[in-house]
Amino acid sequence: MNPRFAKITATALLAGAMTVACGSKSQGPFLKGHIEGLGKDSQAYICYSYYGDVQSMNYDKIDLDSLGDFVFNPQMPQGVDFMEVEINIDGANYGAYVEKGATSEMSLVLDDNAEYGTATFSGDNADVSNAVNVASQAYDFMRYFSMDPEDAKTPDEYSALLESENTRVLSVLDAISDSDKKEYYTTLFDLKYISQKMSNLASRLRDQRKAMSLTDMLADPEYKAMYDRIDISDPMMVKANLSGIWININSPYEYNWTNPDVDSLIMNLQFIDENIKEPLNRRAALQSAPFFFIEKSKPSKADAEKYMAAFSKVAADYPDVIERYRKDVDGIVELNNGDMMPYYPTLTDTEGNQVKLSDLLGKVTYIDVWATWCGPCCREIPYLEEVVKRFKGNDKLQFISISVDSDLDAWHKKLDNDKPEWPQYVLSEDEQKAFMSALGIQGIPRFILLDAKGRFIQNDAVRPSDDNIDQVLNEAVR
Repeated sequence: MNPRFAKITATALLAGAMTVACGSKSQGPFLKGHIEGLGKDSQAYICYSYYGDVQSMNYDKIDLDSLGDFVFNPQMPQGVDFMEVEINIDGANYGAYVEKGATSEMSLVLDDNAEYGTATFSGDNADVSNAVNVASQAYDFMRYFSMDPEDAKTPDEYSALLESENTRVLSVLDAISDSDKKEYYTTLFDLKYISQKMSNLASRLRDQRKAMSLTDMLADPEYKAMYDRIDISDPMMVKANLSGIWININSPYEYNWTNPDVDSLIMNLQFIDENIKEPLNRRAALQSAPFFFIEKSKPSKADAEKYMAAFSKVAADYPDVIERYRKDVDGIVELNNGDMMPYYPTLTDTEGNQVKLSDLLGKVTYIDVWATWCGPCCREIPYLEEVVKRFKGNDKLQFISISVDSDLDAWHKKLDNDKPEWPQYVLSEDEQKAFMSALGIQGIPRFILLDAKGRFIQNDAVRPSDDNIDQVLNEAVR
């Protein structure tokens, strides 16, 4: 293998997201793109990670010019010479390869009647981009499960799909002319195939009640044989999501989703510190370790600070990762049910009229904080619509949606399409910052239930999709 490409493989993007001053010289564009057939309600994003792990992923909205063209030209960090990117349009992925000193060209023609549009490549490394695109779709884990049981395939059908897609990947690998790149992607795609096959097999074993934890999976010979391929000292494991499987199986602490214990989580940090030395795998492990505890479990300020003290020592080589979670911990606001709403923002309605949230009270109020770009938010809207219908005519209860969109055109388009029958408001940038900070909101969707006087019934209320939503609302208006 060419020493330059071998070095890239070994270091695997260690430098990270640096500032312009610390990054590479201005080069590129790395990618020139063209998209035909993008619907008026569709949005396109380019997704990329300098490190290869999901927690480091960047999601940049693509703004097309009048001809449907766009340019992607980030400041790729020093030590990073290439990476894979994905264009995501309404859940469909299209991959491409970008490299310093080269310009890849990508043209997408979308088809509403097909799962994927047609992607064609030209410019530099077109053969590599084509292989990356096929693999991006073949190993997209979202194709191998469904949130809706009615749309789900059988385990055999998912297995057959993976084998078919993997055969397609192998066929395009042969077209890569550069021998070093062919060797690299042959290895990487094989690892991605193994990763998805392990995931499919794990789902099958759970469905058959033969194994309920990843550790139990090792009793299955096929699963164990694939697990034995994982080498935590190989940086390629990160891009294939195999390092995460290794950590979950070998970690001494199994995450308790309902009541995480901070001392056990600190023990897990110590496990990472002692057992994962390869820089990329180590960084990815530390990037992921605090995520569900700090950002999803809503810990107390004291527990979060205790965890951060230990985390800052173990992650000392990755100050950007520490800074990410430090901001989250600094933003923790402890509000209890029964407390008064700490801040009443000024809301703007669809006609541009402004009103204070406090002026809308007087009833039990269920608030939906959302944005058009937030997939989980939009998935809750049909459920909220049904809840509103079920409680129509109840003069003790009202529903309000508050958007944090900065793109007002996107907000108006979404409302024009959905035609919600309850009041819709948006926050200005300043009001959004003040409101989110006062309530310690670090992620959306967020639902809030207030009594008629503005006291919290539930600071972090049940979602419209929750089976208990009607019970909670009925109890609130009694």
